[in-house]
Amino acid sequence: MGDKAKEAVRLYAKGCTCAQSVLVPFADELGLDEDAALKLAEGYGGGFAATQEMCGAMVSATAIVSHRYSTGVPGDLEGRAVVFGKVRAALGEFEQKYHGVTCFDVLKGERPVPFRCAEKVKDAALIVEKMQKESDAATA
Repeated sequence: MGDKAKEAVRLYAKGCTCAQSVLVPFADELGLDEDAALKLAEGYGGGFAATQEMCGAMVSATAIVSHRYSTGVPGDLEGRAVVFGKVRAALGEFEQKYHGVTCFDVLKGERPVPFRCAEKVKDAALIVEKMQKESDAATA
């Protein structure tokens, strides 16, 4: 397990939401401090404020992947296609293991409760770490 995934699991065990747990270990790469990352991601936990929509861990993973691969140029359709492809790949990998990307599907219809999603948090962070390593290796 990578260092960031380990940190994500540690944060989740400490009481962070799934979304916070995935975002905070990557905060420095996003230009955020830990406090800002905690505040930014809190509402995404439990699939958008425990409504069981998009998995909060994958919302944060999407933000990290988007930040890494986006050109940030409005109207850059080629750049957007790269980001969308990377995000779809990350979502696909998560969906393959958990049979969905919504909190409802991932939890098989059960309500989100604290500490139920440690494995999902770990896997979301691992997916990001793996993508980053592959990207770094390709540019080295």
